[in-house]
Amino acid sequence: MKRLAVVLLVLLASADATAKVGGLSDAPNIRHQVLLRDARHELTPALTYTFTDDYQRNLILQIGYLYHFLDWLAVGAEIGYGMSSVSPDKFKTGLTEDIEREVNPEYQQGHQGRPYSMGRTGFGLVALAKVVFTPLSGKLILFGKYLGHVDVNGSLGLGTIQFKGFDGMDSAWKLSLFLATGLRFFPHEAVSIDFEVRDYLAFSQPINVTKDGEVNESQARNNFAIMFGLSVFLPVGARTGP
Repeated sequence: MKRLAVVLLVLLASADATAKVGGLSDAPNIRHQVLLRDARHELTPALTYTFTDDYQRNLILQIGYLYHFLDWLAVGAEIGYGMSSVSPDKFKTGLTEDIEREVNPEYQQGHQGRPYSMGRTGFGLVALAKVVFTPLSGKLILFGKYLGHVDVNGSLGLGTIQFKGFDGMDSAWKLSLFLATGLRFFPHEAVSIDFEVRDYLAFSQPINVTKDGEVNESQARNNFAIMFGLSVFLPVGARTGP
């Protein structure tokens, strides 16, 4: 009887161990994951600065909105306005200033002393709709200390750009493809600090006046930029996974 009791106890222990192993194998890889984006609204004021312009730099003040249907998928829109439209002379590139400096002495002789200012275009109103994917996210740990969450995201969108004309150039609205890749750093569940590298690909961007005063035809052109933003997520409390 004693031997039978021992055998039964061993069998019961083995069955319990097998059940526990089976339960763990079915469990998710990450338990109680903080879902920082899923089913949340994201509101982002930001600054964007273009850095590959030939004649006119662009500093864009903007506001963006996203709704995250899933923790990795969101849709939204943003609208912004280029500050070069407010003060175009402050955003001239060095190339523009060099051309004006070289042309001015000859120009002033035939134009009663008026200074030459080169025709060029800059960003006015910018509006677009976009889809945002977040394929990678996790905790940021430095020297064993938890600093917050971070994610890597990519964006694809379509919109329109108003190219404002300065000093003789005409203004024009052009269709644009939007591409971006970026990082979000979450020091808190309700707030993230954002950085993006962007491209506003205008399908038919007006080209500026050349040194000889000739205007090239419109053509497709990349407008690369960097964006710094601060996002607020609502509701404030993030959900947790299973």
